Amino acid sequence: MMNNGNKSLTPPFPEAGSTIGADNDFFCLGKLGKGTFCSIHKCVDLSYSHHRRATNTKRSPRQRIVAAKAELANFLDSGVIDGEASVLRFLDASLPTGMVPTFVDYVRQPGNNNIASQNNNSSVDLSTSAAAAQAAAAPQAPEAGGISAIIMEYLPGEDMHLLRDRHCQIIRETEKAENNGEKIPRRVSVEDAVYLVADVMLPLLKAMHEVGMVHRDVKPSNVVRCGTTSADKSF
Repeated sequence: MMNNGNKSLTPPFPEAGSTIGADNDFFCLGKLGKGTFCSIHKCVDLSYSHHRRATNTKRSPRQRIVAAKAELANFLDSGVIDGEASVLRFLDASLPTGMVPTFVDYVRQPGNNNIASQNNNSSVDLSTSAAAAQAAAAPQAPEAGGISAIIMEYLPGEDMHLLRDRHCQIIRETEKAENNGEKIPRRVSVEDAVYLVADVMLPLLKAMHEVGMVHRDVKPSNVVRCGTTSADKSF
């Protein structure tokens, strides 16, 4: 675990080798992917053996390797990741195990700016006890430039977009050989398309709708296989 006194020597989260969390509990190993508002990173939970944070007993056991979903620099303090954290926490508590990644924590890394810049450049004198008490009264507000991240279950499998592309590549190579080298457009078989939509995506969406939640970004890359082998049919 990193010493807070040497924080300037560590890279900012979510760079590889950086940490985040109240006690620098989560050590970033590297990036897994990137979306419109956030990036996903593979991390080690340094507090794993100590179990400092209790997990919900109805959920899957806590793991040492976790995923961190961190907001991108252009969307700091936009409120997007705050909303996603609330939604994932709710769904994790409401849905059967395995429907969504297990919610572990929601953490923030303070920025390098002072309290004055945090409060829209207003003048605050922290030398007085009254001002210090006022600053301590609102610990939830991150400093300007601080990173927020959702810590959740790490899913080692591929997402449906990658699975589809790999499957289509196999079909294209097979048909190309059968058609004397003629270029074949990318496609997925009807049977596989029906399976991916009817057997995978619709049950997940139905479960969300039953608890009052509507997913507004349904796409293959947002559906991830829980395991790493073709025998694992859970997403």
